[in-house]
Amino acid sequence: MAKRYCNNINIKSLFSSFKIGRLFSVKDPIPTELSARVVYKFSCGGCTANYVGETVRHLATRVNEHLVSDKASHVYKYLGRNETCSRLCSKKCFQDLDSAASELALKIKEAIHIKHEHPSLNSQVKHVNLKLYL
Repeated sequence: MAKRYCNNINIKSLFSSFKIGRLFSVKDPIPTELSARVVYKFSCGGCTANYVGETVRHLATRVNEHLVSDKASHVYKYLGRNETCSRLCSKKCFQDLDSAASELALKIKEAIHIKHEHPSLNSQVKHVNLKLYL
């Protein structure tokens, strides 16, 4: 008679489902310039000036406005006053910092990034007192 080695071993099987889709995304990533509802940062290519802003539109649209057409933009005004910086700045000077699902969350994230980054080109126009409990 053969020896039984497994008499004292209690084997339990456990089944759990696994979706292969959790290993990778089935969608192509959205290019940064086509991101919407983002907080972004401008870092001047010629000096240390910087700016933090938010947009609900495509980031590329807002970046183009800062560089070309939005005369009220702090970035546009700054580049207009500084010829060297204007020549050295391009779309590459903008980076996506954060994103949000709603406009309120976007405003809050922008405020947090401004507080953290201390951007030199941002100026406080108006504010609302807000208490955050984290």
